[in-house]
Amino acid sequence: ITQSQAKGTVEKWLIAKSKIFAPPFDMSLASDTVSRGPLWTDLTRPNGSIQWLKKYNRYYTYPTLKINKVVNFYPSPTRPSIVVSITETSRLHTPNGNETSNNTNLWTYTLKREGGQWKIWDYKKKEA
Repeated sequence: ITQSQAKGTVEKWLIAKSKIFAPPFDMSLASDTVSRGPLWTDLTRPNGSIQWLKKYNRYYTYPTLKINKVVNFYPSPTRPSIVVSITETSRLHTPNGNETSNNTNLWTYTLKREGGQWKIWDYKKKEA
């Protein structure tokens, strides 16, 4: 995998987030972008992030979601990772109103090849 392909994999996930974390909570998009790893487990487990949103009648929108730059890329045949700076404005819609969050953070995305394509295996915020 090249750095450009890794960045494209992360961009695909960022685009899919607005349809995964809001009605109809499109898990087919998740399976197109997320491999069977820690992130998949969090999305699909009982009381995981999707079930929590549905249970409490909440969802997210992302007015701003962009990769500012690639900070590092660690190629590997099995679990390559890429560190990117992402600016995100997320809005949690709740029955009692909306909560908006704006931030720019460094994220490390670990990728895994599954079904012939690279997908997100897991991601973590990089502590400054």
